[in-house]
Amino acid sequence: MKAKKILAGLSAVAIAAAMAGAVPFTGAQFLDTAVTASAEDAEVTTITWSSATHSFDKEGVSVSGSGFFYDNVYGDWVLQSCTFTTELGNFTKIEIVGGYYKQSTSDGWSDRTWTGEADSVDYDGTLTNFGSEKNFTVTFTIEPKSDAETHEMTATYTVDPSYTVTIPADVTITDEGSAAEIAASDVLLEDGQKIKVALTGATNTAEGSVFTAKNGTSEIKYSITEGEEENTKTIALGDTVAEFNAAGSQELTFTKTGGSPTLAGDHTENLTFTVSVTKSLVVPISETEDTVTLNYTEGQTWKEACTFLDEDQLDAFNAQRFNGEDNGFTPGFYSYYNDFNGEYNVSYYSGGTVYYMLYKYNVSYWINVYGDEVISPDAEYTFGTDD
Repeated sequence: MKAKKILAGLSAVAIAAAMAGAVPFTGAQFLDTAVTASAEDAEVTTITWSSATHSFDKEGVSVSGSGFFYDNVYGDWVLQSCTFTTELGNFTKIEIVGGYYKQSTSDGWSDRTWTGEADSVDYDGTLTNFGSEKNFTVTFTIEPKSDAETHEMTATYTVDPSYTVTIPADVTITDEGSAAEIAASDVLLEDGQKIKVALTGATNTAEGSVFTAKNGTSEIKYSITEGEEENTKTIALGDTVAEFNAAGSQELTFTKTGGSPTLAGDHTENLTFTVSVTKSLVVPISETEDTVTLNYTEGQTWKEACTFLDEDQLDAFNAQRFNGEDNGFTPGFYSYYNDFNGEYNVSYYSGGTVYYMLYKYNVSYWINVYGDEVISPDAEYTFGTDD
């Protein structure tokens, strides 16, 4: 009579020690067809594995893993640390009856039964028939996967930005200064948007902040300012004169500053104001949460949104930065041609310091935002400085 071994507690170590004659499962041992039964609706399939008849199906359910093997010496089937899979649909139930059994701790198992919905199920328990002493069955219940497709629909109602900007049709230039009010009303904007009003054209003035009103060949000079007393700002051609994110107003003052008219009568200049909706980009300039804000129009390049410096202006800019000369450069975003990398770069200038604009790079000496690139509000912009 052949000696029987004892699988104490059915631990993995004990089984491994006892199975000295075990050979790994290769699939060649499973030759019988599974016992298959269909439910009344012909949609649910059950497949039963039996250690008594060696009916382990290779078509409906397969098993993988190093823990499934047959002991040629003692005739034991051992199932542990394996995965069941099927291509027939999804397992909804796996039930083990008989055998020597140690509980599986894998997801979905409760005592000898797994429930859920999956085409692959892990099993980390232990099951053996101890020769033919205590045979077991494993019954798999499989339901076909649904052919139904799910589709999502997003319901969207778009509210277009709307606003009314009122600009006076005329204003009188006086020695003491006369006011003209630019007003915004009925403002409905997206979050982060602003209305920008810029002085973009003047019939007698090509550039700068000294404007000219004419009557034939006779002319006078005048200025446009905004604000009061210490906060007065002189407007130059191309400047933004007002910004709104809600209803409000901005007052401009028109003051005669010079000139020797040679004719009596009205001296005039036609001014063009351009109204646009801009977005705001908030950029950190330090690790202490200091930020600056750039207002831009959607689709603009950095060069268009920033103050562009030509060669002469860049020299003056650097003279102010390095030598303390007051050349009129105020805190803001500047774009200029960089001989080093042959690109139009972008910087932010404030308090004698140039903060180099960086894009997703943690270095302080290289500029990765270029003037001819379209502004991307979702990019991870940061700043560095070599000052």
